[in-house]
Amino acid sequence: MNFKRAFEESYFTGLFLKFLDGASEFISGVFLLFIPLSAVSAFVKNFLSGELTEDPKDFLANNIIHLLSILPKDLSIFWPVYFMIHGVIKIWLVWGLWQRKVWIYPWAIGIMTIFLFYQIYTFITDLSLLWLFLILVDIVVISFIIWDYKKLRKGKI
Repeated sequence: MNFKRAFEESYFTGLFLKFLDGASEFISGVFLLFIPLSAVSAFVKNFLSGELTEDPKDFLANNIIHLLSILPKDLSIFWPVYFMIHGVIKIWLVWGLWQRKVWIYPWAIGIMTIFLFYQIYTFITDLSLLWLFLILVDIVVISFIIWDYKKLRKGKI
């Protein structure tokens, strides 16, 4: 497999992951409209308690619990709607990129960069390795989008 093909496959894998991320945010937003965060938090903590009993330093379980602990206890309507809108925007951007709609590339780069700055801000205030991982993934995905946009504009696609 050559480098160009591997790069393209990585790009489309990144887009697919962004689609899944957007879909999960949308579904989470809908879910949070109807189920209080306290109930979700209690369920997740109960679900992960067995894992944490076996391995108290489990990276994923501890980060999920930490993420739940930093969310505001009173989500009101803002956070569910925020998650739903955030998810729909990501799904819309990925759809346009997947279809190689030239007009959506600048939008995708701009919007994802704004999301990236928010993630950097959250990382600085929270110092979570999960946020650092998401920041790195988004930098790679934005780089892929820029690369694909340049190729598309030069007519190499």
